[in-house]
Order: sequence, then C-alpha cells, then structure tokens
Amino acid sequence: MADDLFDGVQILNPRELNLKKQEGNTESSVEPEKKIENEEPKDSENVPEDGLKMLTPQELKASNKEVNEENTEEEAPESPSTKKVNASNVDIDIKTLAGVLSNKGLLELDEEASLDSEEDLLSLIEKQTADKADSMLEGWIKNLPPKAQAYLGLIEEGVDADMATGLVESKQFVESLSEESPSQDLETAYRLYLSNLGMSEDEISEEVEEAKDLSKLADKALKAKSKLINAIDQEEANAKNVIAQRARQEQEQRDQYIRTLENTIETSSELVPGMKLTPKMKEKIKNSFMVAVDERDGVPINQVNANRSRNPQAFDILLHYYTQLGLFNINEKGVAKPDISALRRKVTSDTTNSLLDIVTEKQSKGEASSKTSSFIEKLSKINS
Repeated sequence: MADDLFDGVQILNPRELNLKKQEGNTESSVEPEKKIENEEPKDSENVPEDGLKMLTPQELKASNKEVNEENTEEEAPESPSTKKVNASNVDIDIKTLAGVLSNKGLLELDEEASLDSEEDLLSLIEKQTADKADSMLEGWIKNLPPKAQAYLGLIEEGVDADMATGLVESKQFVESLSEESPSQDLETAYRLYLSNLGMSEDEISEEVEEAKDLSKLADKALKAKSKLINAIDQEEANAKNVIAQRARQEQEQRDQYIRTLENTIETSSELVPGMKLTPKMKEKIKNSFMVAVDERDGVPINQVNANRSRNPQAFDILLHYYTQLGLFNINEKGVAKPDISALRRKVTSDTTNSLLDIVTEKQSKGEASSKTSSFIEKLSKINS
C-alpha cells in the first residue's frame, strides 16, 4: 500500500527543499500524507528504500522555519551611517529615494543639494514644488487672452474687481473701434468722450444729433479714440495710486501703533495693581505682540493670535470669562483698570482653608496651644 501512496513522488531533504524555494518554486514538491481512517501508521511506510525519512507536514514547516532563520542571520548588517526615512514601518534610504524621484522627473538634484536628513529632503521637495507651481501659473497667465491678462494684472495691483472689470472692458471697446464699427458703438464712444469733457447729458445729446445731421459722427468718434484710451489709462493709473497711497497710510498707522505700544510698555511700572513690571517681562510682552510664532494662509501671526487660531471658540469663552472676573476692565477714558480682587479672594480662600485644615487637625490631636482657638477664628473671618 505504501508503494501506491508514494509512487512517482520525489523525496527531498530540508536543504534540497530550501534550494527549490530559492529557485522560484512556489509549490511544495512534497504532498502531505493522506490520513487513512482506521489504519495505524507503520514505520516501514514512512522510510523509503534509500534510507531517507519521509517528513510529515508539521516537520516540513518546522524545517523551513529553521532554514529561513539561518538565512536571516547571514544577511549583512545595515550600516549605521546610512540615513533613512521611516514610512509605514519601512526604512527607505534618503538618497536612494531622492534618486528615484529625480529619475521620475519629480525632483531636480545638483551637487550643492545637501540631503543629510529627512527634513532636508522634504524642504527640497517643498521648494521645488512651489517653484514649479509659480512657473506653471505664470505660463498659464501668459496664454490667457489679453483682456484676461489685463484684468488679473489690475487685481494683483489691488484694484477693486468691479473697477478692474470696467477699465478693461472700456479699453477693449474703444481699441476695437474702426470705420466698420456699428453706428451705435461709434455714438456710444463719442458720448463717452463728451462726458469726460464734463458736458451734461443735454449738451451731449445736442452735440451727437448735430454730428449725425452733418454725417460726421464716425469721424468725430474715431478722432476721439486716442483721447479716450489716454483717459482710461489715466483712470487706471489713478486707481493704482489710490491703492498705493492707502497701503502707505495703513503701514504708517501700523508703525505708529507699534511705537505707541512700545512706549506704553516701557513707561509703565505696572499693568496690574501691585504687580511690578520687570525689564524682562516688558521684553516678553513686546515680543508677544511683534514676534511671529506661526502663520495662517501665508500671514505671520503672534502668540496670542496663534493660540486663538487653534480653538477660536475656547479662546473667546476664556476672554469673556476673564472679562467677567474684571481682568480686562477699561474705564470711560480708555484707561486699563484690571480688577484682580476675585482672583485674590480665590487664592486667599484656598490658602486659609489649607491652614484651617492643618490647625484643626492639630487641635483635635491635642497638639494646639491655647492661642489656637483665636487663630482659627481669625482665619474663619478672612474666608467669610
């Protein structure tokens, strides 16, 4: 019966089996022995004629585990100097990863690039990504129609969107005028020109009708074309000047605010009654105002605004709570008059309660002097 079971089966020892696995075989060369019901195994059936013992599935599994452990021990140890990035528990060599990204066209490497850490690689990727985005945006704008380019240029200068639209459309309309233009367009252009001269609606209508009677409307409109373009250019320049002047005024106001702030802090001996301002604390207050610790949407923000941005609702609740305590009191003249009496009462109450607990405990143990009762009474009055 054993001859029938193993007829044509090649018997491999553990090392031969491992060699087969390394050559790419994915299927075991040994089929598990089928269990025959009501039949006890016989030693003679498991030992072929060449003297090699037939392995059971459990023995094969244990043997493969031992061989794999041997191969693992033979692997060369990783160089401790190799810099690697850990991503999802997989170690990746930084320079190897940079090389792959470079080959894919996703990263540009040069001899000056320093990639000694994960931060170096991320910084390089971020910078090159931003540069490519700016280049793509610039190329996209250059391929836009002239009207769209002019509009975006005005918006970038800070001109109001409605005004920018009006300036761009007016200029395109005037520049497109020719002898073949519809009479209605020529009349509109001539009316616009007369309006820029300061004429009233009645005067404009009278002038237009007279030009029509003399068949000179087209000539007058086309002669006014260059003057209309100059007028639109001047209006555009005026809009930009207003924006620039407004920006200068806002900057001057910020500078004045900072100067006033610094002077107020430097000349104040205390902000809260009874709490003297040291030079070190004054410097910290100024830094809290003027030193950026984070940014939101590209705008630098100081410590207070950074705290608020993390949880605006919680920040506002605390602000209103401290206001109710009196910490942000400001009188009718605009002078800060913080009231910390509530906090003082809280601190005093906690302190006296602790003292009362200690003295009462000593009194109950008979360790307190004859003056203890008077002391407890005074502490109680402070808390009341």
